[in-house]
Amino acid sequence: MDDRLRTTYINYVLFFMLLILFNVQPVLRAEDNSLDISGASTIQPILDQISSAYLEETDLDVDIRAGGSGAGIENSLTGESDIGAVSRALTTEEAEELDYTTIGIDALVIVVNENNPITDINREDLIKVYTGEIDNWAQLGADDQSILLVSIMLGRSTLGLFEEYTGLKSPHRETIGEEGTISESSYEIGSNLEMITMVGGIPNAIGYVSLGTALNLQELGAPIKILDLDGIEPSHQNIIAGEYPIRRELNLVYQQLEQQEEEFLELILEEDGQKIVEKEGFIPVR
Repeated sequence: MDDRLRTTYINYVLFFMLLILFNVQPVLRAEDNSLDISGASTIQPILDQISSAYLEETDLDVDIRAGGSGAGIENSLTGESDIGAVSRALTTEEAEELDYTTIGIDALVIVVNENNPITDINREDLIKVYTGEIDNWAQLGADDQSILLVSIMLGRSTLGLFEEYTGLKSPHRETIGEEGTISESSYEIGSNLEMITMVGGIPNAIGYVSLGTALNLQELGAPIKILDLDGIEPSHQNIIAGEYPIRRELNLVYQQLEQQEEEFLELILEEDGQKIVEKEGFIPVR
């Protein structure tokens, strides 16, 4: 990376660090009767806002931690968390062990830097890009520069959705996907915010991320572009109609619904809560 690109990237990293400091308010768990929620970072912006209303109504703190959908499932099963945040549908086995409530609908979108001239990518080319068969943007009709791949680490549902759609597997899986393996040269990150930071800060980068997060940060000034996939725009209308190819549920899981958990879920499913879901770029379920 040359000095100009490095400076650009550092500036955007600092920009999004400020977003974290001023827009995401961590809540410390100070009491045993506080509500503990962990899991998908995709859902965290919704939970952060609901927790403020929950504190006003119940006088109980909410401790919200990210870590991925896998952590949300695991922490709910072990009792470490009262509620797990899971940004995908549950497997049959998980649904047998945990109850869940769907609070919204999201989609997985492909993102590039806003200066990239391409506006659409299809599944075949996406597979070739992430295996390294296509390694220069000129091969897709864009500028002559190498493609920098950004992917997601294991334990995140976003990776699982990408693998399911492309037929590729992470190079850290024990098995190879039917379409091959994601290139080991890809940069692996954990959260949606990291993905947006990388793609927004590096002109030749490509990544995949939650639509809600992409729309929300794009509105805040993130220099990214959301691509149409297989010729279909990831609009709410196309997602609801089932035309956009990668759609997912946003779920909250729990072993049993005690009063504290029930009150929190009611706040999300009420009209004001669903407006927050929509404001964060997701599709409300009510």
